[in-house]
Amino acid sequence: MTITTKLEAALTYASWGWHVLPLVPNDKRPASAHGVHDATTDLDKIRAWWAQNPNYNIGIAAGEKSGIVVFDIDPRNGGSDSWDDFTSEHGGVPDGICQLTAGGGQHHIAEWREGLKSCELRPGVDFLANGRYFVVAPSSVNDREYTWEESSDPIDGICPFVIPESWLAAMAVRKVIVSATDGELITGNRNAGLASMAGSMRRSGFSASEIYAAIMTANTERCDIPLPLSDVKRIAESISRYEPEHDVGASTALGDAAAESLIGKDADVIEKLNAIFGDELGSDYEAPNELVEGLITIGSTVVVYGDSNSGKTFWALSVAASIAMGTTCYGRKTDPGLVVYLASESPTSIRSRVQAIKKHYSDNLENLVIVQAPVNFYQGDGDANDVIELVRKVEEMKGQSVRLIIPDTLARISAGANENSGEDMGPVMSRFDVVAAATRACIMIIHHNGKDAAKGSRGWSGIRAHIDTEIEVTEKDGVRSVTVTKQRELPSKGEAIYFKLQVIEMGRTKFGKPATTCVAIPDEESQEQTPHKPLTKHDQNVQLLERAWHASGAEMRNNCPYLSRSALIDVIVADGNSQRTAENKVAPGRKDGLIMPMLNAGVMRPFEHGWIFVNPQQTNAMLMLSNAKE
Repeated sequence: MTITTKLEAALTYASWGWHVLPLVPNDKRPASAHGVHDATTDLDKIRAWWAQNPNYNIGIAAGEKSGIVVFDIDPRNGGSDSWDDFTSEHGGVPDGICQLTAGGGQHHIAEWREGLKSCELRPGVDFLANGRYFVVAPSSVNDREYTWEESSDPIDGICPFVIPESWLAAMAVRKVIVSATDGELITGNRNAGLASMAGSMRRSGFSASEIYAAIMTANTERCDIPLPLSDVKRIAESISRYEPEHDVGASTALGDAAAESLIGKDADVIEKLNAIFGDELGSDYEAPNELVEGLITIGSTVVVYGDSNSGKTFWALSVAASIAMGTTCYGRKTDPGLVVYLASESPTSIRSRVQAIKKHYSDNLENLVIVQAPVNFYQGDGDANDVIELVRKVEEMKGQSVRLIIPDTLARISAGANENSGEDMGPVMSRFDVVAAATRACIMIIHHNGKDAAKGSRGWSGIRAHIDTEIEVTEKDGVRSVTVTKQRELPSKGEAIYFKLQVIEMGRTKFGKPATTCVAIPDEESQEQTPHKPLTKHDQNVQLLERAWHASGAEMRNNCPYLSRSALIDVIVADGNSQRTAENKVAPGRKDGLIMPMLNAGVMRPFEHGWIFVNPQQTNAMLMLSNAKE
């Protein structure tokens, strides 16, 4: 059989019973609203998907649905060596389907076997079963193709192999606690081990935040394959429901029995997962808890980044001073409170800049605390725990809450870590989570640009995915601005604030010359006159779509913002375009039009005679703006 198009391939896979889903062209991300849950063998549905975009990549749902499971070997994460070790220990790979991946690895496809769950089998080797999907030929990612291995091509009739019993035995082995260098390494029964540790702490009167901080560390350093952060948080919250010295909570025995009695394995799942029905929410809207109006929220994690000498530290200090003094911040209201500044990069410089702020505003800044000793969130939990303890101490001394913690800079506070490594930076970001959870403060991290400023802040891409808000600081031709480049809770993405540095004379140098530093203050002239950097074509199109939705009455369908085709055409015509131009712009099959790029980017999807917006962050911002206009 010869397959020439992706649609033909998708239909062929579906005819075998493999459940197909569309993926964004040249990418692994789902192009449908619900990802793997949309996977289907319905040929009409598949034709409709690829009619929208013939270049969609193809995904296949693994597990019971399709009757297949996948051993996914990724050599970039050590998968080749791990796979060699596994097969040498438990037997070679039987003859069957094999795919060569875009990343230089392999997909070995076997028959589905009940009871086997998706997991990381070895470092760099993922076992894909229920709830997971994989990319198949003739898809490509980053312009690199997926291809079936010539002698293992299912198009030629090669079938999935049966998982050998020796493999099953190795995959089903009940892991136990084993000896480790600094204590005991939890290689299995992770929930049991962490729950038992938490129970012992609760017996001694530890709080929920203390328990969470401790077992988060244990999860990172002692669990062979750490649990997801949500599971760790659930354990801490569940254990903390018990009163100290409670018999159940006092159990320190490792094993399933202790963990199940502590967590409540048979407890009502609705209570366990804190699920709530829509009709229980009431009509009172819970607005984001803003720290600086429209800019950042309490308890969030923020990254402020820019080139050296762009003024990012001056600007961050101006925000800190506004919160500490309880004044407006660049015309925005603030929720006042204490501020802790972790001056790990240059405490001397921070001291002088704070002195300048004090002089400029004639305020003693009694609510601003400077930590002059370097802290390191990469080399264990000690410094993160010290920061938590410091926050509690200063809150007790001052009788108010710490609202903002500023680590300066990420490079210094993760000294020794490889900023491009998720293995190194993941624990660092987790410790910021621990501090935020324990203190309920906003964490504003000062960071640097990468080598290519257009690509944003430097380092591991997971840093940006991890945070709630990202703010870029730039300086061009003497004009300085900060721009919100990511915003999870507030409708301020793309907003710019202009500021300038005012020179403050602080005294005289040892040689009798003026000693000066600067204070960041609003640049009202630039705010009014300087155009912001032009929006990308994508952002322009998104703004047009959002404007059309508001103009057409902010209609909702299926709890999502809905925009009809006719309403969008009306707005485009109202902007001075002809009817024909407007109709061409909204034609679904035009690569140079408005709709196809939005569908491919996951901004919206077709619905009735128009589209619904499906990106959660964007829809939240649209709804908040709509509520504000009302």
